[in-house]
Formats: sequence, C-alpha cells, structure tokens
Amino acid sequence: MSLVVVSRGVGTTIQDRGRAGFAHLGVAASGAVDPTTVRRMNRALGNPAEAAVLETAGGLRLRAEAPTTVLRDGDIGPVALLPGTELTVNPRPGRVWGYLAVRGGVEARFVLGSRSNDVMSGLGPEAIVDGCVVRGEASDSGAISDVTVPPEESPAPLRVRVGPRVDWFAAGALDRLTEVTWAVTETGRVGVRLGGGALERSVDRELASEGLVPGAIQIPASGQPLVMGRDHPTTGGYPVIAVVDSADLASLMQRPVGSQVRFALAPT
Repeated sequence: MSLVVVSRGVGTTIQDRGRAGFAHLGVAASGAVDPTTVRRMNRALGNPAEAAVLETAGGLRLRAEAPTTVLRDGDIGPVALLPGTELTVNPRPGRVWGYLAVRGGVEARFVLGSRSNDVMSGLGPEAIVDGCVVRGEASDSGAISDVTVPPEESPAPLRVRVGPRVDWFAAGALDRLTEVTWAVTETGRVGVRLGGGALERSVDRELASEGLVPGAIQIPASGQPLVMGRDHPTTGGYPVIAVVDSADLASLMQRPVGSQVRFALAPT
C-alpha cells in the first residue's frame, strides 16, 4: 500500500501517540494534537492504537500508487483506493487539524520510541514533502469496521488545574482566568496564544526557567495566556498560573483563530 504526496499542504507531519518520558533531555512528547480522533480512526481500520497517521492543517493531496485502504477524519468509514486515485485531506469544518489513517499505519522510522515529527526541534522521521511516498506498514491488522463522525464538541468550559506559580499573580487572577471569554489569536503545534484580557502579576522579578508540560498556561509580560501544545519547549521562564486538563487540551488546539475559549477549575 502506498501513496504519493502530490502536495504536502500546510503543516503536514507524521504523528502517533508521541514520545513521553524524555522531557529531562529537552525532548517534547509531540504526538497527535487530537489523540482521541486518531485512536478512533485506527480502531476503524483495525490498526494498533499506536499506529502512525498523517496530520495536516489542510491542502494535503495524495495519489494512490497501489491499492490502499485509508480513512480521513470526517469520512463515514474506510475507503479502498485504486491506483491512480487522488484524495485531498482537510480538517473538518471548525477544526484546525485533520487526519489521514492508512491500513496498517503509516510506515516511518522510530526516533526515541515514536514515529512523531517534532516541528520545533526537527526530531523524528523524514519530513513529508511533495513527491515523497507514504507507505502502509506490512502488519497483521485487525478487522475493518465502519465509523461514524463524532458529534461536534460542546462549548463547555475547558478544565484547568492550579499551576505551580499561581502565587506570582495578583489576588483574583485565577478567578479572572475563568471569568474572561478568551479568543484564540495564534495556534500551532507548539502552542496557542489567547487574547481578550490580561492577568496581573504580583511578582515582578524574572523567573528562572522551569519545566513545562503540555497544557501549561504561561503568562508573559503582556498578561495574555500562552498555552503549551504538543511540541512545546520543555522549559520556560514565564510563570504558569494553571494547566489545561490533558483530556481537554485537544479541544483547545483544534479551535481556529478567532474562536472563543472559556476555562473552569477542575474539581479537586
């Protein structure tokens, strides 16, 4: 099974579950922005949960060189492509990232136990470029099944937990984080910038670089939140007021520029 990349589109990479456990070496976890969607698609194709997929911000075009079974996020079920068939992969409406899963999983070399591309460091398998060939793994996959498109996500507030430097902020800053309706101003695999308000610090001195995790909400001098994504730097010098719950981070990273975001403290 193989596909030729006619056009790599925007932000197209190979992703799987990521390479957790190497932050002490300065290596981010990476992995698919939307792991729940990827698991659902792999399950429909009979792939292992850890199988690699293509992730794209849109405009990815491929042509089948050999009979290939694939599934795009948003399709009702897997599709068998004949040689010469072309397909385009875009995110579903209202989402930033779209996916293409291949029967058997996308073939790519392991780097530190993962096939994921890290866009910030360049770590991972060979980059997706025009003219390259995407092959499916030669593996004993399970049964193929139909898959229905999941319902649209509810606009419920995203859950956050109190961060390690909440004491660096003025009284009421944590309340303000959950009261303001923020807007996505920039988004990417490294992180998401939010605007529409500002959080005041009570400590003016600089903070020595500290470890970061996906979902950490850093507050730079502007007071506007910067949320760490899948390819985030593993250390940073801005205080972290809160951390987005891991189960809700994909919802944030899938929201396009201009989208509204609300936060709520997770129950302790």
